[in-house]
Amino acid sequence: MDGVPLKVENETIGVMCLQDYYNEDKFSQDDLYIMDFIANQIAIALQRRMMLDNIILARQKAEEAAQSKQLFMSTMSHEIRTPLNEVIGITNLLLQGSPREDQMDYIKALKFSGNHLLTLVNDVLDYNKMESG
Repeated sequence: MDGVPLKVENETIGVMCLQDYYNEDKFSQDDLYIMDFIANQIAIALQRRMMLDNIILARQKAEEAAQSKQLFMSTMSHEIRTPLNEVIGITNLLLQGSPREDQMDYIKALKFSGNHLLTLVNDVLDYNKMESG
């Protein structure tokens, strides 16, 4: 019986063997060279398959991560936008209610900041929509 190891990345994962039950010396050294060549080709094919499987798995994980990020960004943007709209609405009510002169600067600053934050949140939502197609 003659055999050669099947190695993938310097790790033996199996053996290829030839055996003739009637003639123990049937296979020559040339047969072993051919078997070794075939074993190397099988190992290359197995290694390529393992790399492809790893690439497919990595791609799936990357796609899942991107979807999770998009969902998080969309949810957070909506959760921030709701109370922010309320702040802007209350600010507008304060402006309509004839505030004192000393309150006007604060209310105007509040309105400006609220509108600026709302624009930022809307931009994040728009970016998220563009990124998701």
